[in-house]
Amino acid sequence: MKIFNINKGITPVCLLLSGALLAGCSSMQAVTQQLEEGRLVPAATVETVDFLNQYDHQLPGPTKRLLHIDVALGKNKLMPDGGSLYAQIGLATGKPQLKPRNYHLLMANSAALPNEQQALMTNIVKQFGAYMGELPAGSELSADWMNDVKAPGSAPALLDAESGLGIESFMRRYAKIASLRDKDHFIMILGNHGHLSRAEKQNIIDLVNIFKVKGASLSVLSIANKPEITFLDHMVSKGEGLLNLHTQTFDYKQWIQREVSYISARKINDIKLTISSVNGSKINRVLSPAGVYAETNQIVHYIAQLVQGDDYVMLLKLDVPEMNKSIYRKIINVEVEYFDAEHNRYFKDTKKAKIRFVFDRNKTLVNENKYVKRSRLILQTQKIIGDIVPVIQNKRYYQAVAMLTEQATQLEKFDADYNDHELHRDAKILHRYASKLFDYDGEFFKTFKVWRDLSWDTSRFSDSYN
Repeated sequence: MKIFNINKGITPVCLLLSGALLAGCSSMQAVTQQLEEGRLVPAATVETVDFLNQYDHQLPGPTKRLLHIDVALGKNKLMPDGGSLYAQIGLATGKPQLKPRNYHLLMANSAALPNEQQALMTNIVKQFGAYMGELPAGSELSADWMNDVKAPGSAPALLDAESGLGIESFMRRYAKIASLRDKDHFIMILGNHGHLSRAEKQNIIDLVNIFKVKGASLSVLSIANKPEITFLDHMVSKGEGLLNLHTQTFDYKQWIQREVSYISARKINDIKLTISSVNGSKINRVLSPAGVYAETNQIVHYIAQLVQGDDYVMLLKLDVPEMNKSIYRKIINVEVEYFDAEHNRYFKDTKKAKIRFVFDRNKTLVNENKYVKRSRLILQTQKIIGDIVPVIQNKRYYQAVAMLTEQATQLEKFDADYNDHELHRDAKILHRYASKLFDYDGEFFKTFKVWRDLSWDTSRFSDSYN
């Protein structure tokens, strides 16, 4: 399961808009949210530094240490004249051991909250309560409502309810609690919040910082119709928690598992990943993450932090020269060095990969490694979502439908072969996107400025806070 860590600088890199790198939710969550709003997804939504690492690659985890290297070659057999191949370098962590925690749901239900959002909040408390039996003994759940709700089966409240509270005054009550401990994890369930002034948003972010300095953490689940992404991102960054957006395909169990795993996970810091091509092989280019380049056939890449439950991958293209004497050739060396705070020491691990030269071309016709194929499909999805923007701007709606449908079909084929729920989800998103474009005509197009020049409410993504 992918644990979306807001501090590690790689994922969940959520949006790259107006030059600001935002973290906290996956880009596919943002794509889904915008699609459900009936909006064209701006290309910048998926122009992230590391789209690939927003997915769970299900790499084999370590057996002894915190970190394990996994090297997957797209193919491991070449003809004697050499050739090119893809290589995925993965860093896998083990599953965190869950610890007893106090989970506090802060239900920011304003008096003007739409009925459907009120019902969602009630269901969220119910879902979390049902999951508590799977958590370690000593774990507790509370649910506090900004406007008192007599929800059947609701969890007990941490504080007595007060009437007439706004979001800021609601949060201030909990920031003032003197007994916050490092086992307290707050999750704010936030409805529509576009009415908040900039000053109110900054005050709320500052209140979250008080939670952190008292040893607690805070995550946000937004059920808003138009979430203020930058504001929410700063909240979870201060609270050292997670940001999630509620969509039509939202999986409650997966969300809860992600929250409880993240809070119990150990942090792996100061990671140095070195990848070297050897024996004449050359690193042609780095497909992901963006902005990483090979110098003298070596990549030295630093990762600030990984969290247990994360995996991290890099996708490369390698050029292998012709065979000389041996039919086997080592083509790549991988080394990782990282700091384990619990043991207060650095650890190092290494791994090598080799290919075999064959003289029968049929032996090279093996299926591409599924991990490499999957990563290439994910990057192609990212590219398609960006590529259709100018196509739609030029009013070639049916061409955009064809592009989306072709990619969705490829994702469905992979899902059929490997039962991949993430690519299955993406295929549904692309099909839904395409279905909206089928019915567009010139007059309808003109009624929505967003479909013409993408100048929609970008302040939701570009405001800055301290």
